[in-house]
Amino acid sequence: MDRRTGIPACASGGFPLLRQGDRGVYVFVAQDALAALGYPNGGLDGVFGPGMRTAAMNFQRANGLSPDGVIGCNTWTTLVRYALGRGQTGTVIGGCR
Repeated sequence: MDRRTGIPACASGGFPLLRQGDRGVYVFVAQDALAALGYPNGGLDGVFGPGMRTAAMNFQRANGLSPDGVIGCNTWTTLVRYALGRGQTGTVIGGCR
């Protein structure tokens, strides 16, 4: 179930790099974390659509990150730091290590 595909977001591994058009469990995890922190993104459906990109950019701006709408290492690290244990589904776990 925890099959990581694509390019890792961090050089040391961890969650995969996510951008608009991606689908899957890691998009779901990011959606859950963003929603838990007050960044609505269109729901928990595992699809990285325009609403998810906007939510990611808003989160990035609010946390001093480059607002590119891509969930890379810095965004994952910050997202997990603030969202750990706060998600609606218990899926907000781990981080870039």
